Amino acid sequence: MRKAELEREARTVAHWHHSIDLGEGVITDGEVSAGALEMMLQRLQLPDLSGKTVLDIGAYDGFFSFEAERRAAACVVALDHYVWSLDLPAHIQYLDECKRRGIAPQPYDQTAQ
Repeated sequence: MRKAELEREARTVAHWHHSIDLGEGVITDGEVSAGALEMMLQRLQLPDLSGKTVLDIGAYDGFFSFEAERRAAACVVALDHYVWSLDLPAHIQYLDECKRRGIAPQPYDQTAQ
């Protein structure tokens, strides 16, 4: 994809948790900065993943899954029931409203429909 296409596609996602480098100088506008993610990777001290199978549980939007792929893992499986099963834009709006009103949000399992 060209830069303009990548930028357009990135904007179709309502919320990015991780700042993911999509190439062509396009980085998603994630809550967790690219610098913070780089520090996390350094702390993890991942072993050589060449030819390995990786299971990323709680992947959210997949930063660590993509990193495993970049590090030559043979197979990467990403799972995140919580994030992928909810209406994320509506949930974010709910959390923002709770913050604005100064109230604690209900646990997800009590607000899911």
